[in-house]
Amino acid sequence: MSKDSYNVVFEYDETMGGAYGVRTWTSYTDRAKFEEIFKGRPGEIVVAQGVSQEEALNLTSLTPEICRLMCAVEQAYQDNPKPDMELVKYAITKAKYAIAYDRKHIEEKDLKRIDAKKYIEAFNKLTKNQRFTFKGASMSGIMLACFNDLGQVL
Repeated sequence: MSKDSYNVVFEYDETMGGAYGVRTWTSYTDRAKFEEIFKGRPGEIVVAQGVSQEEALNLTSLTPEICRLMCAVEQAYQDNPKPDMELVKYAITKAKYAIAYDRKHIEEKDLKRIDAKKYIEAFNKLTKNQRFTFKGASMSGIMLACFNDLGQVL
């Protein structure tokens, strides 16, 4: 990505189910191109725009760990209400690698984690609404894991 690119950081909103709270970033050639293409991506809010690549990495690494795990479950069940458990394990393993990278980046850059209480509350509601599905059971299992108010899996 070019040093002169226009970087935008997004966060999935509550309408995205288990992906809620996950941050991503995209590079555009310039602000005009971003405004031309963007026009509001459903389910995403803009966290920051016009930031450096380093700042975009910093902001995305602050995705709460609980959000990464819930998103993994959401993705595993996206196309199939009862996927092969190997697919679920694979999605969770990818999330664990992302969490490991985030932890290292946060420590190296001495970043302050964001408070994850609102995400945890939303996931508690989500799991109650889906408790009788395979996806709901998987999400409930993650919610039973020990985590703190920053959404860190302990």
